[in-house]
Amino acid sequence: MTEEETKKINEQPKRQYEIEICMNCGKDVVGLNECTCGGTQIIYGKGFKYTPDCILCDCKNTQFRLTSHMNMVNKHLYTFVCTKCSNTIGKQSLKNKEDYDNE
Repeated sequence: MTEEETKKINEQPKRQYEIEICMNCGKDVVGLNECTCGGTQIIYGKGFKYTPDCILCDCKNTQFRLTSHMNMVNKHLYTFVCTKCSNTIGKQSLKNKEDYDNE
């Protein structure tokens, strides 16, 4: 591998979680960035499956409890816990740049 190829690989976004999915189109999103479809809501974690209709934990439960919310400058972060097995997943909602430029 050339030095240029190594540099290119190192510049690519890194996966932070096992699963990172755009809630708008359902595509895999690496690095919790805005999706190419324009979707700004990303669900992430491990041990779950996502469909537009529901979030299914690997324990076959579909009920999650909101345990925390953080309102940051450029995004909202939510943490949910499965009510059956306590698997933790997160949701990120990016804000519009115009919304946080004026804060």
